Amino acid sequence: MISRYIAALRRLNGQLNLLKEIYKRPKAYFWLDTLNCFLFHGASAREYINFELYKLNHIGRRQFVTMRRSYTIRRLLNSPEYAHIFNDKRAFNKAFSDFIERKWIYAPEVDEEDIINFVCKMGTVVVKPTNLSGGRGVFVLTYDEIGDVGRFCVEVKHQGCLIEEYIAQAPELARPNSSSVNTIRAYTLINKKGTCELIFAALRVGGPNARVDNYHSGGVGYAIDLDSGIISQPGADMMGNRYIYHPSTNFLMVGFRVPRWEEIREFVSRAANVFPECRYIGWDVAVTKRGLEMIEGNYSADHQLLQALDRVGKRRILEEAI
Repeated sequence: MISRYIAALRRLNGQLNLLKEIYKRPKAYFWLDTLNCFLFHGASAREYINFELYKLNHIGRRQFVTMRRSYTIRRLLNSPEYAHIFNDKRAFNKAFSDFIERKWIYAPEVDEEDIINFVCKMGTVVVKPTNLSGGRGVFVLTYDEIGDVGRFCVEVKHQGCLIEEYIAQAPELARPNSSSVNTIRAYTLINKKGTCELIFAALRVGGPNARVDNYHSGGVGYAIDLDSGIISQPGADMMGNRYIYHPSTNFLMVGFRVPRWEEIREFVSRAANVFPECRYIGWDVAVTKRGLEMIEGNYSADHQLLQALDRVGKRRILEEAI
């Protein structure tokens, strides 16, 4: 944990060098302003940069869901009784089986022969620790890449991994970057009237040679216009860099239309109503050659992706539903 904070501060120090040059103010000013945002608004150093809080006054900063505010909002909108269903990938796959077509096994529940046979049959698989998020610990492999079969089986059993069929995404979504399955993150909110609203959506595209598209693992997120399904503005990565063309392929992203958009809207709305006690969820959806595939639902929906792409604070939208 300490090492992560040190890394974040080093990253911030480098980014403040750029702000110092642009705004012609000493770096100390921005360090103090970052501290001010943390003390008064609960914003992390990354949020200070990615939300461009340095451009805003106190009123403008209040519009954002920050690291500290996100805990309170989640506690008030989502029942902790159902948290395990979303936080455990195995439990999620069982609870949302109507939204999942891919084959999968849970390594601790099967023997080594079953694991190897499954990998051979699927050709390419995704291995996921059941209790991690943000793309951590997830990797893609084929049978030929396993190496020591016995050791592999021991590790996936010990780590409590899901082993899933690798999804063949729709050709349209492979165009920006074919090495990763590029998914849609859709944020749903069930309001006080019990109606499900789609409040934000983004297309996440993996970085160069990446096998996962996750925003926290080097991917780029592109905000989707909710009415049309079109990407109408540059995307961004976790460092706050902006992209009109995707950096992996130089593919023009602005103007790109997400396929099956109306189906996606209906798909996540149905999913949100399975456990309406959890009113604020971030859904990850893949568009495949066969239709739509639910990857996972995020009980702790990423408030940074929610606001860093369009740099529009969503605090009021969420708090009005409480």
